[in-house]
Amino acid sequence: MRRPLLLASLLLVLAAPLRAYGQAEDADALIKHGLLLRRQGKDTEALDEFRRAYAAKPSARGLAQIALAEQALGRWVVAEADLQKALGEREDAWIAANRAPLESGLGAIRGHLGWLEVNADVASAELWVNDAQAGTLPLSHPIRVEAGSAVVEVRAAGYAPARRLAAIEPGGTARETVHLVPLAEPGSTPGEGTSGSTVLTEPTLPARVIPARRAMRNAGLVVVGGAVLDLAAGVYFGVRTIDTKSQRDAECTLMGGACNRLGVHLDDRARSYALASTAWFVAGAAATVTGVGLLWVSRSRTVHDRPAEPVGVGELEFVPEVGPDRAGVRFGGSW
Repeated sequence: MRRPLLLASLLLVLAAPLRAYGQAEDADALIKHGLLLRRQGKDTEALDEFRRAYAAKPSARGLAQIALAEQALGRWVVAEADLQKALGEREDAWIAANRAPLESGLGAIRGHLGWLEVNADVASAELWVNDAQAGTLPLSHPIRVEAGSAVVEVRAAGYAPARRLAAIEPGGTARETVHLVPLAEPGSTPGEGTSGSTVLTEPTLPARVIPARRAMRNAGLVVVGGAVLDLAAGVYFGVRTIDTKSQRDAECTLMGGACNRLGVHLDDRARSYALASTAWFVAGAAATVTGVGLLWVSRSRTVHDRPAEPVGVGELEFVPEVGPDRAGVRFGGSW
C-alpha cells in the first residue's frame, strides 16, 4: 500500500516543474507570435496574444509587450500604467537590457496624456468621463485622461446631471468646478423655490483640441524677428535719404538753382537710398504678415462640430518594438 502512495507523490512532485516549464514555453511562443503580428501591423491581434502569454506566465517582459501594443492602438492611459509597472521591475534582466527603448516609449505615451481635476458642491457625487465612471467626488487626486476634449458629467441622487466639455492639454491639468441643481420635488409647481426651477444643461458638442505646433510657432517668431530688422533697415535708409537730399539741396542752392557735379552725385545717392528704404519697408511688411500668420495658425485651439480632423501637417508616431532578438522603433502616423 505504501509503494503506490509513494509513487503517486513522486509523480505529483515531478509534474509541478514540468507544468511550469510548459507554461513558460507557451508564454514565450505567444510573445513571439505577438511580435510577428505587430510587424504585420495587426496590433489588436498581437495584444490578445501578449495578454494570453501574461495570463499563462506573468512577467515584466509580457507586461511591457502588452503596454507597447496598447500604445500602438492609442490606448494611452492603460499603456502608461502597464509600462510604468513593467519598468518598476528593476531586477528583471529583460527590462534592464531594454530599459532605454522602453523609457522612450513611456515618454511618447505621456505626450498624449493630461490630468483632470473635478470639484462639485455635492458630496459623494459620481464622476463620469466620456460615458465611463471615473470615481466618486471629492477626488483624492486628479485623474489621468487622454489629451484633447473630454465630456465630464457629474451625477448625484436628487440633482440634475451636469455635463460640460473639458479641454485637456498634453501634460497639463484641466480643472472643472461643477454646480448641481436640485430636481423638482413631486407635487411642486414651477416658481416655488429652487425645486421648481427649470434646469438647462450645456449641450455636448463634438470637439477636439488642436495642440500648438511648436515648429511652426518657432518659424513665426523667426520671421517676425526678421521683419523687425527689415523695418529697421528701412528706417535707416529713409534717414540717409532725407540727410543726403538736404545736402543736395544745399549744393544746388549755392549754384543758383543749378546743381554742380557734387549736387548731381548727392542726388543719385539720395535716390538709391530712397529705393533701398522702400524695398526694406516692403520686405518688412511682408515678413510681418507672414510671421503673424504663422503664429496664428500654430496656436493651440479647440475646434467644435468638426466631424473629421482638418487637413494639415500629419503626425508621425515612433512606437518601440522590443523582442527577444531585436529592439527597434516602428514608424506610423497619418498625413
